[in-house]
Amino acid sequence: MTVTNVHISLEAQQILIKAAALKNVSVEELASEVLDDGIQTRLTEKVVSDELQQESEMNPLADLQPYAFYATPEESVLLSDDWDMEHRKG
Repeated sequence: MTVTNVHISLEAQQILIKAAALKNVSVEELASEVLDDGIQTRLTEKVVSDELQQESEMNPLADLQPYAFYATPEESVLLSDDWDMEHRKG
């Protein structure tokens, strides 16, 4: 259980006090019940839909590094004549 301070309007406080008196429970107990119910019904849907949206918006290549081929003159990627262009006879 998490204990927290919650700021509510004066009107909401009055409604909460009257409702707690009618239900014959403490204001804290009723406030906890209302808050718990509100979080579960209103925020669960939003959190789940936001998580699904974030998963679909994520770039599947985000964690990958760009491809680079570091060839050496001994590898047959380029012809040896094309590899060393500075010393090329022309």
